[in-house]
Amino acid sequence: SLVFFDGRLNSAKYIDILENNLAVALEKFPAQQSNKIWYQQDNARPHVSAKAENGFNSKSSSEYNGKHLIYSRSKTIKI
Repeated sequence: SLVFFDGRLNSAKYIDILENNLAVALEKFPAQQSNKIWYQQDNARPHVSAKAENGFNSKSSSEYNGKHLIYSRSKTIKI
């Protein structure tokens, strides 16, 4: 699903978008395909901030029902 917002994206807006839209979008896929879903983000500051990474790491994989990659300068995190 596409999400539109006004202004610049910061960590707080990014987390809000994920919490309110990602789980809903992933629910549209059949459960048996959940292991084939990947959510990928780039190295933009709102995506790799400590606040965003902590928000993602605090969510269980069942909430997002898919695999997640965060690309950062130092590591790749899989959820």
